[in-house]
Amino acid sequence: MSKSLETRLLNLGNEKIGENIYPESPAIYQTSSFIIKDLDELYQSYEVEDFTYSRLSNPNRSQLSDVISFLEKGNRSLIFSSGMGAITTALFTVLRSGDHVICNSKLYGETTILLKEILSEYGIEADFVDFNNKEELQNGIKSNTKLLYTEIISNPLTSIVDIREIVQIARENNLRVIVDNTFTTPFLISPLEYGVDMVINSLTKSLNGHFDITAGSLTMIDEDLFKRAEKLFVLFGATLDPNSAWLAIRGIRTAELRIEKQNQNAIQIANVLEKHPKINKVFHPSLSTHPQHNLAKEIIATGNFGSIVSFEIEDSYKLMNTLIKNFKLIKYVNTLGGYKTTVSHPCSSSHYGIEDAERRKVGIHYGILRISCGIEKAKDLIYDLTQAINCL
Repeated sequence: MSKSLETRLLNLGNEKIGENIYPESPAIYQTSSFIIKDLDELYQSYEVEDFTYSRLSNPNRSQLSDVISFLEKGNRSLIFSSGMGAITTALFTVLRSGDHVICNSKLYGETTILLKEILSEYGIEADFVDFNNKEELQNGIKSNTKLLYTEIISNPLTSIVDIREIVQIARENNLRVIVDNTFTTPFLISPLEYGVDMVINSLTKSLNGHFDITAGSLTMIDEDLFKRAEKLFVLFGATLDPNSAWLAIRGIRTAELRIEKQNQNAIQIANVLEKHPKINKVFHPSLSTHPQHNLAKEIIATGNFGSIVSFEIEDSYKLMNTLIKNFKLIKYVNTLGGYKTTVSHPCSSSHYGIEDAERRKVGIHYGILRISCGIEKAKDLIYDLTQAINCL
């Protein structure tokens, strides 16, 4: 039976061209669904990872999952449409109604809001303590505590936790540990090797590094934990699209080169800013004045201290806004980790939704500016920073 033009058009263009195709760059499987030959094949796909529907699985996402698992030294990774998708799924994987989580008081602002405002509606209790104070952390553990949650380098003041100590406390009390590795990345530290249960990355940031996607990952070793997380991952629907997964792999291939340059630029910038008379304080672990400088040298890859530098001027919204307007080369964006140097004002972005009094408890006020160092020549960045500050 001959087919009409309309019917033929809908079915042409899907066939594989050639028998042996080995592209240097992987193909993009930009599809919502995959053709299934029969019910036997469909039921077989339920038993092993096969591709039927892209929310469940997609080749590009699977490829990215393999890359992240390799970098984080984990067994399995889930790939999300954002870092917050990974954070939310990780928390709901471990916590139930009636449970208690202890969080580092120095966290990404939206993570704090999620823990305080959203999880509480599901009967989950969250307390925030200083993870650099071992006694305070131990005293915060209760009979219903299930989880310790922290970043390695905090956003934005670059406080560093001793992950070895955190894991030891967790094991002594039968607790899980989740770490957000976004600021450090697996090129600087591998939390799973220290005994952490789950590792989060916002792939939007340094790993992709090109300002062109939002994505997140959740990596673990324990298979039972993975199965629980995978179920939530699929049901929450926060899965990454194929094109973004392809772009993330593209970005990660050069991530080590970028991150090394970003880290070295950060060291130079921090040293110059620390000497500037109009700056009250500079926050970067490379500085000998940083309270965890020696710890950073112990647990973070040799010669690297992170690509984020924050500094403090007078506590004034007006003065800070003037400073931001003074920049010529450096731009303001509400993200970090890209190939270009950018700045962000935590009170107006990452920590905007947190009460001013709560922000001030952890040292964040209107005079704090965060620099995400890119891969430009350090001298050009230093010139722009210096001229902008001098104009205040």
